[in-house]
Amino acid sequence: MESFHVRTQKEFEDLPRAPAGQAWRDKQRVIDQEQRAALADIHSREEEIEALDDFVTDLFRRHGRDLRFRDTGPPEGSS
Repeated sequence: MESFHVRTQKEFEDLPRAPAGQAWRDKQRVIDQEQRAALADIHSREEEIEALDDFVTDLFRRHGRDLRFRDTGPPEGSS
């Protein structure tokens, strides 16, 4: 994705425009569907991570340690 710094109305008017045809809309619809599926997959893994956190925390607690298992952040490139 490209970003543009705009300071004047002319600079804004000179920005490239997204295509407006049906072919472009169809292509964008496919991209949107793929992104929704990817987000659903990420959210399902989030639940798996939380379940693993609960399991490992309980396991450590039962063995006399108050340790927590946590992921350190989102996977690379998922922001």
